Amino acid sequence: MIKLLHQQGRSWEEFWHPPELLDVYGLGEELLVQKWLPKLSSDPMQSTEKCSQDLQMLNDSLTKIFDGSLLNKTAVLNDFDKTVTLPLIDSQGSLNGGLLTGHTSYYGRWGECRKINYKLSNGNVWRGEIFRFFIGSLNQTTNRCAKAILGIDICLPKSCTAFEIKRRIQATKIPLLSNPICDVANNDSARTNQVDTGTYIVAIFVFFVLGFGIISGFVDYFLYNDLKDFVTIDEENIYWKIFFAFSLYRNTKGIFSTKGLNK
Repeated sequence: MIKLLHQQGRSWEEFWHPPELLDVYGLGEELLVQKWLPKLSSDPMQSTEKCSQDLQMLNDSLTKIFDGSLLNKTAVLNDFDKTVTLPLIDSQGSLNGGLLTGHTSYYGRWGECRKINYKLSNGNVWRGEIFRFFIGSLNQTTNRCAKAILGIDICLPKSCTAFEIKRRIQATKIPLLSNPICDVANNDSARTNQVDTGTYIVAIFVFFVLGFGIISGFVDYFLYNDLKDFVTIDEENIYWKIFFAFSLYRNTKGIFSTKGLNK
């Protein structure tokens, strides 16, 4: 952790300055409610209407729970608070130590977050999804983390994408943290099996080899002996060697052959 701070040109004493200490160790409920969720840009161009509505409902519920009115018994929990907000708070990651030993990933409770499934009065469904927030310096060129100090999981509405959350953060005029949120990711953005040009190239190559092997094996098994009666086949010819090298029949036969082995 100290090494990461020095790489960013920051001292340990600076990192533990009280306001920043609050920023880092407040990455749980305090970050979610008091730090950035109420300040997020409400510009409808930054996210879909469903995402905006779900975030607003969450913000209203969190504010009611944490502003003290609940403790003073001036507010009561409704179904949304009980079914969505409380499990959401309980499922998010929290900084529970280990920074000095290099522990920089604070995982949330994925199962609990994804169990959140609440049907709203308008027919929509509020579902939970874990998002990982990376805290550190931002590379302005790539718009990603130059060096992430740590990552923490927070449960948010599934109707939002990681890109939408990040865009809303960047569109916010008020600084959210002295350590900025330099990137946001969720399960969708973490997938590495998305179809792209490389996928098609590999698939075409695999199907070509497989198809050529089937054709070669068919000729080798069913037609080879008959062809020799009508056509002179020079098996030393390079083209025939290449053709039969792909034969599934010949290769399978060679794999299971015990010729020359001690029995």
